[in-house]
Amino acid sequence: MKYKLLLCSLFVFVGCTNDGMKGEKYGDKITLNSITSLKSILQQPEDNKGKEFLISGTMINVCQKKGCWMSVKDEDDFEIFVRFKDYGFFMPKDGFGRKVRAQGIYSNSFEKSKDENGKEVELLAHLFTASGVVLD
Repeated sequence: MKYKLLLCSLFVFVGCTNDGMKGEKYGDKITLNSITSLKSILQQPEDNKGKEFLISGTMINVCQKKGCWMSVKDEDDFEIFVRFKDYGFFMPKDGFGRKVRAQGIYSNSFEKSKDENGKEVELLAHLFTASGVVLD
C-alpha cells in the first residue's frame, strides 16, 4: 500500500510539472501566456523596443547551415526575423511550414540599403531574439 501511494504521488508530481505546451521545445521554457500579434508589435516599433512578447506564426525560412535563425510570418502576413538568445539553440533545417511559438525580446535598428535606383536609403530592420521556442 505504501508503494502504491508513493507511485500515485509521483504521477501527480510529474503531471503538475508539464508546462502545457505540446511540441518540440528549444531554449528556455515559455512563461508568457498571451500571444501578441506581429502587427501590434511592428506598428509601434519604438514603444515595443526592448519588451518581451510571445509570438506565433509559421516558419517561412530557416538558416540552412546551422538553423541559427528563422523568419516567421503570422496569419496577417506580417514577418519578423528571429535569432536565438546567446546562440544557445538552433531550429531544424527542415522546419519550413511548421507552426512556431516563440518568447523573446523585440528590437529594431536603422540599416542603410539602396533602392531600385541605387539611391541610399535607411530602412527600419525588425529583430526578435527568442529565448524559447515551441514547434508544432
